[in-house]
Amino acid sequence: MEQIEANIEQYLGQLNSTDHEEPSIAEAQTARLKDKVVAALTEEMLRLLIVPKVLAVYF
Repeated sequence: MEQIEANIEQYLGQLNSTDHEEPSIAEAQTARLKDKVVAALTEEMLRLLIVPKVLAVYF
């Protein structure tokens, strides 16, 4: 969970820096960063869904 929060903070910082760039550059970077955030959150959600199943095998 801490890793997700750290990634989100990093991406938000990058999004803020793109606000000061040319619109076309900012739009492209914003889209790329949003994709990264979605990918990171999806990966973490899948990992968290697997944890109970792994624990059930061992306990």
